[in-house]
Amino acid sequence: MPTPKPTPKPAADAGSSPSPSASAEPGDDNVSPSASEDSPADSVTVEIKNYAFSPDSITVKVGGKVEFINRDDVAHSAVADDKSFDTGLIDKDKSATVTFDKAGTYTFHCGPHPFMTATVVVESP
Repeated sequence: MPTPKPTPKPAADAGSSPSPSASAEPGDDNVSPSASEDSPADSVTVEIKNYAFSPDSITVKVGGKVEFINRDDVAHSAVADDKSFDTGLIDKDKSATVTFDKAGTYTFHCGPHPFMTATVVVESP
């Protein structure tokens, strides 16, 4: 008689929600490489460290995700200059993810520290 094998469950998919989702990632120091200019990524991780976004220029595909991880001792946020997204405050070693469903260039800043700025370029596939 054959032994039954478990059927793998499909992974949960957050879909293409316009609002950011926050999740804790304590101890996760692995950072995804940023996308190169000639190959937009599906997802990019941006570290917030020493009152700066790193990298400060990001390129993703339409539908791509940018995860913001705060490594500073103070809370930060990522707020689009055109108000199209706002991560809310992100505490130390916490993260928030934004999905970009529309091509374009999005400049953003930290709400509490507006001198912190960066840009996301979203390209059609």
